[in-house]
Amino acid sequence: MQKQKIILILFSTLFLVVATVWAADIVLTVTISDSTGKAAAILDDFAVATGWVATVVDPADSTKTIPNPITKRRHANDKVNFFVKEVVKAYRANNRAEKERQKAITESDAEVVVK
Repeated sequence: MQKQKIILILFSTLFLVVATVWAADIVLTVTISDSTGKAAAILDDFAVATGWVATVVDPADSTKTIPNPITKRRHANDKVNFFVKEVVKAYRANNRAEKERQKAITESDAEVVVK
């Protein structure tokens, strides 16, 4: 049996588009199997592709840099969490806009009488 490394990214208090759970946290887990020995490389690539950098400006001395206090795993968690929230917001905004459009059409149909 191959040894596997598992990268877990947990999310709390997310409301999904299809099912909303009231008064409970929703935990999503993303597992990247290391069956090919590439899990660390996948995390590295995702982190860099989404803006993570190894060093940041030292807040105590802007002429120096320090190791990034946000780990790659934390960064990945934050980015996926942000993505889920943005998808839900966009869905809700589009859904609301479509309902408003349908309402305007219905109201216009009632107002416009052609003889």
